Amino acid sequence: MALRRKSRARSTTGDTSRSTDTASGSRTVTKKARKQVTVPGTKPANLVQTLTDPKVARRGLTIVKLVGPTVTPIAIQASVGIRKLVDQQRAQRLGVDPDRIGAYRGPTGPTAARIDGLTGSIEDLMRRRGSEPPVVRFVDAARRRLADLSNAVETAASMPSGRRRATLRAIHRDLNQIEADLLTFLVRADAP
Repeated sequence: MALRRKSRARSTTGDTSRSTDTASGSRTVTKKARKQVTVPGTKPANLVQTLTDPKVARRGLTIVKLVGPTVTPIAIQASVGIRKLVDQQRAQRLGVDPDRIGAYRGPTGPTAARIDGLTGSIEDLMRRRGSEPPVVRFVDAARRRLADLSNAVETAASMPSGRRRATLRAIHRDLNQIEADLLTFLVRADAP
């Protein structure tokens, strides 16, 4: 057999109330009953009241004073280690030295890293096969074009995002062409 609650009489003090009729009887809930009033010695009703309670605040400050000096250096070391790992992964993905990863930040960073990588490859080609006239012509033309593209990347950094994306696509097309020409010279060098 189910237990029934005793129904309260309606308040006549002018409070608005809501009545709910159910199969088990009627129940009346007033606005005052819906509000949770904090009475000394009871638990606060919500998070704000809990956090602004003087006992809770004092307890929290005591914990921070005791644990803070121990946890802070560990947290700093952990954040530095994580940052170093993220930078190493990003440097590996871009194909640059981890010490120079700061130079390739932002939306134009990967393109600038690609230009620097191509410049290094072209210089390496010049060192190995600098005596051949076609290689010298290619290296001179590629150096000039890469310098222009590098300036375009620096300019694209301050453009609005739509124009920057279009500019970077055009730069990537030029870089693809330079890479294809570079690979042609590198493959020819390895052929007997």
